[in-house]
Amino acid sequence: MAGKRKRREQERERGRRDAVRFGPGAGRWDVLLETRDQAELRAHMQRLRAERQIDRSAVRVDTLCGRLERPTTYRLSLFVPADVPPGRQ
Repeated sequence: MAGKRKRREQERERGRRDAVRFGPGAGRWDVLLETRDQAELRAHMQRLRAERQIDRSAVRVDTLCGRLERPTTYRLSLFVPADVPPGRQ
């Protein structure tokens, strides 16, 4: 397939950059929202995109899979670099 090698190399390079950027000691993940409602998660993400400029690569969505006793929960987090004091983003 044409261009596959180039795309693969770009993905590897992006992975290496992210490992350094988001690695231990580089900062922290601040939880912005935790919900069980997927529609609420999507709405919050749309508001984030509309209200302020955020780096989309610094946003993480964790899906905490549940079972019968604990339903599935979605957690939206934003990476904050170590040089930013807590409470200031």
